[in-house]
Amino acid sequence: MSDENNDQFPRRPSDGPNWNKKVVRPSIPRKPHWIQKIVSVILVLGIGYGLYVWEVCRVVVDPNHVLVLLKKNGSKSLPGDNVIIPRPPDVNDPKYAAWKEQYGDCNGILEQVYPEGTYFGFSPFDYERNVISIEDTAIIPAGKVGIVIKKFGQKLDVDKDGRVTQILADPDRDQRGPLPIILRPGRYNEYANPYAYEIKQVDPIQIDPGYRGVATIVAGNKAQSPNEYLVDDGEQGVQSKTEPEGFRYINPYQERVTPISTISQRFELSGDDAIHFPSADSFDIQLEGFVEWSIDPEKLPLVYVEYANGGDLIPFLEEGVILPY
Repeated sequence: MSDENNDQFPRRPSDGPNWNKKVVRPSIPRKPHWIQKIVSVILVLGIGYGLYVWEVCRVVVDPNHVLVLLKKNGSKSLPGDNVIIPRPPDVNDPKYAAWKEQYGDCNGILEQVYPEGTYFGFSPFDYERNVISIEDTAIIPAGKVGIVIKKFGQKLDVDKDGRVTQILADPDRDQRGPLPIILRPGRYNEYANPYAYEIKQVDPIQIDPGYRGVATIVAGNKAQSPNEYLVDDGEQGVQSKTEPEGFRYINPYQERVTPISTISQRFELSGDDAIHFPSADSFDIQLEGFVEWSIDPEKLPLVYVEYANGGDLIPFLEEGVILPY
């Protein structure tokens, strides 16, 4: 065989000096041991923090509920007998700096509430968390009116004898008490904190056809003529103008409306109410009949003040005016 054919077979050890030579591969440098420890610690801390946030800090607020927070990581208490931290103004509001200085580091119940959702930023070590249903409080159903009573802030004005001289709280003066607002059917998260507000649900005033409403201002300016039966518009007392038929959403701490019938009334003169008189020959004569009467709508407020006497006007007029006459 020729040398060209011999090249197709491997050579024996004696065929060349490189038969037993080892192949040397480049080694990959290994990371130092301390780097591996740091990576392991970071992984453990990351997993631990994730579990802490998910299992400990997470708060789930269901529908028709709100989250109320009690801050307890501050360094000072609220002044006086207040326990509510007012909600902060907008950051761009000039009042924000004053709010932060006065309330930023105080312990207390936050006025602001948080609606449905999942929250992770409120650690139980910094806040006490309370999820509260608002179905019967801050959600006003159809056919109802909400009246808001504020529970925190400055007290109402009193006279020298210590008697309260106000009925409604003044929001501009941050007073506590009934607010001069009404809540129509809907949801109101701004008043959902039960520690800061109480919402009373009352019925609207319904003035049926054939009725007029006599309006009495409870909270307003004092009457300039207190000895008159009727007062000017907006003054405390019975108004000279009546309310027409329909629904009226009214704050009972501010105004009261009494629906009174102006349609024709019929008073029966029978039985004990029949007219008795003797005849010329001393026989007892009984006369039965009826009296049909109505109230002039234009004079209704004046008649109401003169004759209602704190009760129902129609029965009082029949018993106190028509029957004796």
